Amino acid sequence: MNSNGLFTHQVHIHINQLPLFKQHQVSFNTDIDDSEKFMFQIDTQIAAKIVNRTMKIIGHNINVMNAQAVILGSGEVERIGTIHEGALLAISQNRNVEINQTIASNLQGVKPGLNLPLHYQGQVVGVIGITGEPDTLSHYGELLKMTAEMIVEQANLQEQLQWQNRQKEEFIAQLIHANEQDLPSLKQWALQLGIDFSVPRVAAIIELDSHNPLYQQDNQALKQVLYLLQNPVRDNLIAMTSLTQLVILKPAFLDGKQFDPELENQRINKLLKRLPANMQLSLHISLGHYFSGDLGISYSYRTAKETMDIGKKLHPQKSKY
Repeated sequence: MNSNGLFTHQVHIHINQLPLFKQHQVSFNTDIDDSEKFMFQIDTQIAAKIVNRTMKIIGHNINVMNAQAVILGSGEVERIGTIHEGALLAISQNRNVEINQTIASNLQGVKPGLNLPLHYQGQVVGVIGITGEPDTLSHYGELLKMTAEMIVEQANLQEQLQWQNRQKEEFIAQLIHANEQDLPSLKQWALQLGIDFSVPRVAAIIELDSHNPLYQQDNQALKQVLYLLQNPVRDNLIAMTSLTQLVILKPAFLDGKQFDPELENQRINKLLKRLPANMQLSLHISLGHYFSGDLGISYSYRTAKETMDIGKKLHPQKSKY
């Protein structure tokens, strides 16, 4: 242990002595374009949000239909799950459809009202319907359509962000176990994700003690640590590899300086100080060695894991290894 309290058991590993990691294939389709990745569809949660928000604006019932004209959200709950023929017409002709009492009596699952197609990125993704006499609703229509489309856009952006985060986490999970055969696919994947594969990095592991009372009371603790690692924004690659473990791939050379374990230890201390006192006692943090080359990250992760395993065995009461 050094003067800063960092457990410094040396894990001596020569690169040519590292065992081969488990063989696996990094599978992703490089021919998939963004429009295919994000084929957005309105679901019941989005429909309910549109209904709740728009019904506060006017005193009329609102129906929200998907691109197949199925009612997914409505102030008249008994109509959910049924086909709305007025919405079918609005979708097929891509236009606003006014339905009076006479027309409604000849259609299935339809009441008088106004049906407006909802668009996202030039595509019809659903319909918003307002129940009532069309002549009294025309001044509401475009306002409600705009509100609904804003909700759709926000939901889609959130879905894209979640998809990108899942892709990055899967990429990191593959990268830390990579072998020589994986490198071409990983480099292509990194390019798609906007990750600079050439940046030298060092692996660190943060584990939450699952036997600690804190974990039993709050299984969101690791997400709080994740938030602190992401704010302020740095060039770290972070993945939650389990409910109790985070892997951080840190740039090895900051401000043009060589990798310095003592400097990294100081950063770990700063992170711990930002955590609630009870949470500090429930965490174990280990730092791997720096290795150059394309497989340097997987070697660094291996040393971080071995340091963690040895540290917890010899000094289970400590937080840093």
